[in-house]
Amino acid sequence: MKVNRLIYRSGLTCLLVLFFCLLSFKALGAEGRPKNIILMIVDGCGAEQYTLARWVKGAALSFEAHLTGAVRTFNTDSVVTDSAPAASAHATGVRTSDKFISMGPHGKETPGLPASPPDLRLKPMATILEGARLKGMASGIVCTSRVTHATPAAFMAHTTSRDMEDMIMEQAVYQGVDIVLGGGMRHLLPKAKGGSRADGEDLSAVLAGRGYSIINTKSDLDTFRQGKAFGLFAGSHMEAELDRPVFAPDQPTLAEMTEKAIEILSSSPNGFFLMVEASEVDWACHANDPAHLIGDLLMLDKAADIALKFAERDGNTLLIVVSDHNTGGMS
Repeated sequence: MKVNRLIYRSGLTCLLVLFFCLLSFKALGAEGRPKNIILMIVDGCGAEQYTLARWVKGAALSFEAHLTGAVRTFNTDSVVTDSAPAASAHATGVRTSDKFISMGPHGKETPGLPASPPDLRLKPMATILEGARLKGMASGIVCTSRVTHATPAAFMAHTTSRDMEDMIMEQAVYQGVDIVLGGGMRHLLPKAKGGSRADGEDLSAVLAGRGYSIINTKSDLDTFRQGKAFGLFAGSHMEAELDRPVFAPDQPTLAEMTEKAIEILSSSPNGFFLMVEASEVDWACHANDPAHLIGDLLMLDKAADIALKFAERDGNTLLIVVSDHNTGGMS
């Protein structure tokens, strides 16, 4: 899958797209392709939320000095998208149906919207992460939600419902992603071990057999230096940044997880693809909670600054910061 195809076909709801490539096409070589790609998704964030974050910070956000644009976004059966088809479009370059995770649309479409390709209906659609792995690149997922939640799921799995989280975790385990960091331990373990898997399977044993380290705390993440890892720091979602220092001080921040993922993945001689999601901005906007929103959005700003500085040092990295849709009607 070509990066340009992903960029131009991945729109979803009136979202803000912030695109930055540090390199001239000459520096990228004849084909103009970077070695590494970092895609950062701010769930549920629009221009108003970015404006508020800028006011609170008292300065521009780390990524705002670079090429910025807006696109009109929708999925195949609604003009208002859900995170699942939104992330699926980012991951595959193809619009799909509400609640679908990187599966072709069901074919029932909203009049007036562009028709979906009939040959893709209800078929798994290859993702950019899968394409990167086929090219021998390293890959990673970082989020503050469960790693089985809609946005991270769309890069690692294929289901007709975002709610099939046990199945999504199983697919993620067998996908071969090098670094997976976030919440969602409950979908890895059977009920007998404190999890919630209905099938009773212990996927932690599968990960161990496939050479993965399983990380549960910030201190373990700090000391992890090489290899493959699933870092699951909560049974469900991780704490909001506003609450994390008091209620979950053993959980890493989004910025710390991003930094560690880049540290590990950048050792790949063939480059890497990394998706980072600021998951909880969306939930803060659903709850009309500006304090929660600002904490998580400014932490994304720190994570983006880490990615940007890596790209500047590396000289061969494409960084994209993008929202999937707006939430809450902030004004």
